[in-house]
Amino acid sequence: MVIFIPEAGKTSYTNPKSLGPISLSSCFLKDLERLVDWHIRLNCLSKKPLDISRHSYLTSKSTDYAHNDLVTTMEKLRSQNLQLLCCFINIQDAFDHTSPSMVLKALQRHKYRL
Repeated sequence: MVIFIPEAGKTSYTNPKSLGPISLSSCFLKDLERLVDWHIRLNCLSKKPLDISRHSYLTSKSTDYAHNDLVTTMEKLRSQNLQLLCCFINIQDAFDHTSPSMVLKALQRHKYRL
């Protein structure tokens, strides 16, 4: 369970970023999370590893690494007089502004069994 407490010094608490999450999960849930992570790393990723260009779910790769990879590609293409089109999206804002009812509707639309 997570509760949200107001952060000090905010003028309005209608914005989700004005509230700080506090986890009230029991040890059982935290252990379950570790077991799921362990299962993914040992069973799923060992059988079908992520593509080397992926930057998620890998301890050795960070956002700095992803940024460096992009800049290197851009510099390489520029030196060859080629063009590159990049598209950047703000995933955090997408999740901050998505209501639980919209998530449920999307799951139902894709025929996901709840």
